[in-house]
Amino acid sequence: MPAGVEETTDQYEIAAGTYYLETGAESYVPYLFRINYVKKDQRVDVSGVSLNYEDETLSKGNTLQLIADVSPSDATDKTVSWITSDPTVAEVDNNGLVTAVNCGTATITVKTTDKEFTDSCEITVAHTPGTPVAENEIKATCKTAGSYDEVIRCEACGEEISRTKKTVPALGHDWSEPTYTWSKDNSTVTAARTCTRDESHVETETVSTTSEVTKAATCTAKGQTTYTAVFENAAFAKQTKKVSNIPATGHAYENVLVRATMSKDGSITPTCTVCGAKGKETVIRKIQTVALSKTSFVFNGSVQKPAVTVKDSAGKTIASKYYTATYSNKNSKNAGTYQVMVKFKGNYSGSKTLSYKITQAANSITKFTPTAKTYQYSKTKARSFQITATMKSGTKPTYAKASVTPSKGNGYITVSKTGKVTVQKGMPRGTYTLKVKVTAKATQNYKAKTVTKSIKITVK
Repeated sequence: MPAGVEETTDQYEIAAGTYYLETGAESYVPYLFRINYVKKDQRVDVSGVSLNYEDETLSKGNTLQLIADVSPSDATDKTVSWITSDPTVAEVDNNGLVTAVNCGTATITVKTTDKEFTDSCEITVAHTPGTPVAENEIKATCKTAGSYDEVIRCEACGEEISRTKKTVPALGHDWSEPTYTWSKDNSTVTAARTCTRDESHVETETVSTTSEVTKAATCTAKGQTTYTAVFENAAFAKQTKKVSNIPATGHAYENVLVRATMSKDGSITPTCTVCGAKGKETVIRKIQTVALSKTSFVFNGSVQKPAVTVKDSAGKTIASKYYTATYSNKNSKNAGTYQVMVKFKGNYSGSKTLSYKITQAANSITKFTPTAKTYQYSKTKARSFQITATMKSGTKPTYAKASVTPSKGNGYITVSKTGKVTVQKGMPRGTYTLKVKVTAKATQNYKAKTVTKSIKITVK
């Protein structure tokens, strides 16, 4: 006997748990039963069941796992059973795995063993569209449209899913290549074409031509007339025909100029305007040199411009009527670099730019004052005077003491940058020579200049 079982006269008292009962006799195969025994006061009843899907669409052969959620979670008996409303559409196994069998709709139901609560999921096995096929076909002709039914059937079950009426446009004419017939005098052209699907379908059009002289007559050759036919029917191409029917005209000469350049000779050649025949050629020698009469000037306050001289490769001077000389600055007075552009015309072509300079002039002092000063000796009073130097450039110079002789007077005389000379009090009596350095900076038109000037200072 199992543990916890007490034997009585007609029954056993057992504890809660799972037991197996074997029954049978000598002539029967024993059966084994599973018994789940729960004491009444310990059993928890099932209150409901729900599935993880309410409805779902599958393709044939696909599967879906349904999961049954039995409530409450601590129910004593949570076993369930599964059933399908149509196993030809969808099958379900004991674990809730649904397999799509064929197109259609089936309901999968789960039922609890305890209390027989149920829930269900609707399974739709969708059609799988196959390749469209054509049925009831009516062929299109040149002028009449055709039609057919476009039918789509399910690849799985063969059921017709859709049927759509389709129209095939009329094929239209399959025209042959057009033929064109000209009249004897080229005044008209007739075009024609025939449908290859139906020879009774023929199109024709006759038009008048236009004419144009497309090649003028020359001295020795006839000219040419081109006749053109244009059709309203876009299928017919424009037709042209060339006929040489214009008499020759004879030679007509005109001079043809090839301008000479700085690298190549030119020419003047009588040439027939009709046939291009050439007469005797006159050579225009190329431009050999383009020069200025002077390339450097010194500033003098006046406008300075060099003359232009042009010669050809034979050493002959080319007249000024064949070129223009343009100066970069008409008022070329100041120091700097200037350009002259020589541009050729008439029998010559091309241009050349030349340069010339106006350099700075030398600067100098045109006036200097004073050259001498005399003072009475004073122990208490300093004396001063102003130096003035006038520069040729017109600019104001700066001043600096260079030396004082005799040297005993050096400490008594000062010179400022602006030219103020101060003789200090107590300077000993005597005659002194003050040398002053005068400096002018360079300007646009004058060079820098430093000059030393002397002033005689006498103290009595």
